[in-house]
Amino acid sequence: MQLEKAVVLDIDETIVDTSARRQAAWRIVLGLEIPLEELEMLGSSSIAKRYGGLNYQSVYLKFWSILLCHEPEGFKLLKLDKPQPYAVEVVSSWSRRYRIIYLTGRTVNMEAATAEELRFMGFPVDPGSLYMAPDLEQYLENPGGIRRILLEEITDKYDVEIIVDDNPIFFDIYRDLCVPTRIGLLRPRFRIDDYRHASIIADNWRSLYSIICR
Repeated sequence: MQLEKAVVLDIDETIVDTSARRQAAWRIVLGLEIPLEELEMLGSSSIAKRYGGLNYQSVYLKFWSILLCHEPEGFKLLKLDKPQPYAVEVVSSWSRRYRIIYLTGRTVNMEAATAEELRFMGFPVDPGSLYMAPDLEQYLENPGGIRRILLEEITDKYDVEIIVDDNPIFFDIYRDLCVPTRIGLLRPRFRIDDYRHASIIADNWRSLYSIICR
């Protein structure tokens, strides 16, 4: 039986801009206003080490507990998210030809809230289209391993033609699982060379219009 063709999308920083939510989470954890430019250039681990001192590990865990809504404040902060410019338009165009699947490090406790958020922003969300990390601890310990397991589940059900992600550390997984079009959305803190396993590197969603009707 021929598998249904699919596009797989990462969520955070790929189709959804979470910078304001991350800034608010750090404000709760540290009592400091971390500039957005610094948030974009440094990962959460680096920020925890820079500002958390000897307690940086607990600071790091507290940040992720809020960001992934394992604490009540996290759900309240979701209203700060916004869609990346042109992402809704491109994804909606792809949805006419492909099943849209979301592969995310967000944990399953966020499933209903994430589906509601994506629909509110205008992204197509079907039942069963969210593939999420099982829990906070597993994801923080082994994000690559969790992502590989989830993508293997997806490729068992769908013929994945396109995958889009902002984080270059996952692209060897996408190559290993034979996804033909691997699109890396370039972020300031990474270099182009970091996306060496991507087949396409894009600066933004607007530049992806050219492959909508491939």
